[in-house]
Parts: sequence; C-alpha cells; structure tokens
Amino acid sequence: MESAIAVFGVTVWAILSMFFVFVFIPMVVVNLVRESTKPSTKTDMIAETIGRLRGLNFEVEVVLNGDGGIFSETTQYDAEFVQQTDEQVRLFRENGNLISIHNHIDDTPPSVQDISYVAMANFAQVIVVTLRKVYRILRPEAGWKAQNDIVEAVNQRVDLFEKRRVGEPTIVAVESDGAVVEAVDYAFVSTDEALEAVCQDLGYELLKEEVEKS
Repeated sequence: MESAIAVFGVTVWAILSMFFVFVFIPMVVVNLVRESTKPSTKTDMIAETIGRLRGLNFEVEVVLNGDGGIFSETTQYDAEFVQQTDEQVRLFRENGNLISIHNHIDDTPPSVQDISYVAMANFAQVIVVTLRKVYRILRPEAGWKAQNDIVEAVNQRVDLFEKRRVGEPTIVAVESDGAVVEAVDYAFVSTDEALEAVCQDLGYELLKEEVEKS
C-alpha cells in the first residue's frame, strides 16, 4: 500500500513538473515578449525617430499619428529636400493631428519652405533634426497663418537670412563695349535669428534643444 502511495506521489509530482515546464514557463515567456513588444508611447516614438534621422546623409520625413504610430515615411534619398505629393499633403491636412519630423543634413534650422509646408499640411507640430539641435514649431490654438502672412513675415525679416549663391552665373547680355552682364541666383537660408524673428511675428511657439555631445 505504501509503495502504491509512493508511486502515486511520484506520478503526481511528475505531472506537476511537466505542467510547470511545458505550460507555466511558456506563459511567462509569452507575457514577457508581449510586454517588450507593446507599442511605444508618442514621446518614445518621437525620440526614437529623432535619433534615427540624425546623421543620415539624405533627407527623410516621418509623419506620426497623434498616438505615435507611423502615418507615413518619405524620402527621395536627396541631400537637400524631401517632397510630398499633393495627395499626401491633402491627407495630412484632413487628419489635422499629425506630427512631421524630418532632418537637415547641412545643420540649418527649419526653412521658409518648411514653415509654409506645415501650414499647408496643417500639422500639429513640425520637428526638424540637425546634428547639433532639434527644432520644434507648435501649431497655435488659432491655427497656422495664411501663406500671404508667412511671405510677408519672411520679407520683413529677409536681412536676417543668410544669402547663398546658387549655381553658376548666367550670361544675360553683352554690352556694346564687350562687358558681360550676368544674372546670379541666390537662396535665402534660414538662421536661428531669422527663424526666431519670423516665428515671433507669426505667433508660433518655437522650441530649441541642443544635442549633448557624446
């Protein structure tokens, strides 16, 4: 009788051990995996995207949902611009709660084109990532300004922008005395001072964050 009880006890222990190994441990592992693969918060996703875009040698725009999920990601693998289609801009505008994050590889702040674009797309905020800084422009409660207002604000502060020659001069005429008349194209590149002044004039909240040197 005692041997039968002993055998029964061993059998029960074996069954319980098998349950622990084959059922309980996998449950723990599955729960750990589920916990580790939960979606990131919006703040985490913004930080992750900023880190991913910094240091690339071409521009990328990542657009996030209000909860931090990726709405779209676009690049032409170009060092100077990233461009959206009219249809994409329309979808952004209709959503109205998206966050645009893109990088500038030449370490310049948000450009005039960026300020105009975010108003057209009606983003909740735009984040521009450079090697040394992160710039954020937040949409005011009253909404973004009209394009004419943006152009006027930029024109009022044009002396604060950096003037850079674009391409080679083009000969447009030759005078009777042989003198050559050339046309030169210039681009007005945004500076911190210019950006701060334009945002102040438009009533936009501008946040700047210096990147800590590693």
